[in-house]
Parts: sequence; structure tokens; C-alpha cells
Amino acid sequence: MTAKKPKSATAPKSAGQQIEAAEKKTTTFEHRGIVFTIPVGTSLPIEVFETDDEIEATKLILGQKQWKAWKASFEERASFGDWTRLLAAVTEAQGMAIESGN
Repeated sequence: MTAKKPKSATAPKSAGQQIEAAEKKTTTFEHRGIVFTIPVGTSLPIEVFETDDEIEATKLILGQKQWKAWKASFEERASFGDWTRLLAAVTEAQGMAIESGN
């Protein structure tokens, strides 16, 4: 008796399945000694698009646990520059560039 190959190894994928498999759902990056895992592409929370507040959008992308970890990486206070470096790391990890709208 010969062993059968698992279906997943032999079954051709549809074009949609191939595209979905090729799309990453998350990406990781390191910032301030913390490894963050964030959604990318079509995996972003819809609330990100419902806010015009960049800090709130950053919180939504990171999620509550990772936002708290980032905040905890400071003694008591952080600067605006600290947040902009985080935002730059998030957008770079997602393959985007920050553009100033002002």
C-alpha cells in the first residue's frame, strides 16, 4: 500500500487562495526593546479609518496590550518625539511612509 499525499500538498490553489496566502496578515518590528506584532493590509481594524486622531489610530493598530507595553517603557513621561518615532516604526513595518499633511 502506498501512502497518499495530503490534499494540501497536491491540490492546486485557486487564484483567490494564492493571493490570500501571499498577503501577510501581520508583521513584526522592534522598538524601544519591545517586539510589536501589528496587522497589515486588509487586516487593519476598521476603527482606524473612522478616526482622524493619529494617536488613537496608533493605539488601535497596536492594540491595548502593546500600547500599554510601549507606555510602560518610559519612567513617567514621554515626548511627542517618542510617539512620532513609534509612528514611524509602525508605518515602516507596514511598508508605508509618513507624509506630513500640514
